Amino acid sequence: MYADVDTYTSQLRALEAYVKANPDSAQAHFVLAYQYLTQAHDPEAITQLKEVVRLQPGDTVSTQIIAAFQPSRGTEPLPAEAARPPRRPSTGS
Repeated sequence: MYADVDTYTSQLRALEAYVKANPDSAQAHFVLAYQYLTQAHDPEAITQLKEVVRLQPGDTVSTQIIAAFQPSRGTEPLPAEAARPPRRPSTGS
């Protein structure tokens, strides 16, 4: 899509500057969030998506994306002891 990473980075910085200059633009926050997601900058993307929802509470897409990145109850990592496989019974040898 871009000839090199420097061009992409320059465009990303321009988008970040646009969002800073236009903080009430939900659309700009969404596009920036998308760019962050494509580069695996998830915390930054979620921050932008939360701003979209603040500006446009009815935005279900942003709400769904945020929810997808929030840990669900019951999916927290298990303590190390519980994560171990069960012991095999001894064979009596």
